[in-house]
Amino acid sequence: MRVRCGWSLGAGFGFIAGCYVLGWRPRWEVMEDKDRFLLLLIPLAMLVECLSAAPRLPRSISWIGRGALAFAATPLLLWNTVYLKDVAGPGTRQWSETELILWLSGLGALLTTVWTLLDWRHVRRPGRSTPLALALTTAAAALTVMLSGYLTGGQMGLPLAAAVTGGVLASFLLRGAGVTSGACTIPLVGLFGLLVIGRFFGELATWQGLVIFLCPLLTWVTELPIARRLRRGLRDVLALVLVTGCAGGVVYLAQKPPEGTSTKSPSTPAPTVDDYLNFGK
Repeated sequence: MRVRCGWSLGAGFGFIAGCYVLGWRPRWEVMEDKDRFLLLLIPLAMLVECLSAAPRLPRSISWIGRGALAFAATPLLLWNTVYLKDVAGPGTRQWSETELILWLSGLGALLTTVWTLLDWRHVRRPGRSTPLALALTTAAAALTVMLSGYLTGGQMGLPLAAAVTGGVLASFLLRGAGVTSGACTIPLVGLFGLLVIGRFFGELATWQGLVIFLCPLLTWVTELPIARRLRRGLRDVLALVLVTGCAGGVVYLAQKPPEGTSTKSPSTPAPTVDDYLNFGK
């Protein structure tokens, strides 16, 4: 239990501390999407995972808590917005009743499905490749959200990726730390939250968010019979290469303007990833 809680608490507090170091000061009075992400979603994920690690707790009960969080994540992030209510007056809500049900249930089912598959893979093949794949994907998601026009929202993914990577590195000093399924919870829920705010509060395309979120599932390729002939280390490297290639491809496409659209004049070059990372420095 201590190892599983250690993963969740370490990654969660590391992410929150990283946000404070970078200058984010969440506000309780007027909570925006980033505030709800930092102050509500991540702490709830930490709580759910620590409760799931309780001794003698049936696995089915722990998955009820995870499922509840999965379906609550999107409405939590979109609370008090034009997607869920008439913020600017009667009839101003953007989603109809049907769209509301489809979006909330669809995103909840998507998070639950990916969570189940990654947890199954991590239990089937204990190690550090799954959380590290999530860290790489989160970094790619952060860059993509930044390039989509939501600078501050995307930057929140960088300390999350750093916190997960730090947890992976620290696991070399903690015996058994690399075999716990709790290592996937914070990075996966954080990745989901980052993409949701990028999609609904920025200009992240739906296909970009979907592809990035599904990238970690490429780690399952190494469980195919032909890949299982490789040594364990090579299989882990293959999994990370596949995930990095997929997520990196989305970042590359995010920098390129769609064909047929006008570009800026040569005297005003388009911003690059380095421009966003160096913003304000």
